[in-house]
Amino acid sequence: KPYKPKKPVYVTPAGPNWAAVVWGNVHLYGRLGWALRRLGDWVGYSDVETWWKATELALAEGDTEESCTLCAPKINFLFVLGLPRFYTDLLNYYVF
Repeated sequence: KPYKPKKPVYVTPAGPNWAAVVWGNVHLYGRLGWALRRLGDWVGYSDVETWWKATELALAEGDTEESCTLCAPKINFLFVLGLPRFYTDLLNYYVF
């Protein structure tokens, strides 16, 4: 029997809680696509982590945090100055 490769599954996030999924002839959009993407993220995380750590990572999708000890004080300093986010990003990129 000749080898027949499987078609890949494509998932494209397109905003908060929204994604497009193409799975062969099946096309899913919206929150259902987003849920499949989150499930796929968990499967990917669980390939390299324990299931409880994979769950923790998958549930932390919306969390934002600056973990770099060098960058965090610069961002906080510019935020205190009251600069709009656009200028803060420019200054962080070009100056710091």
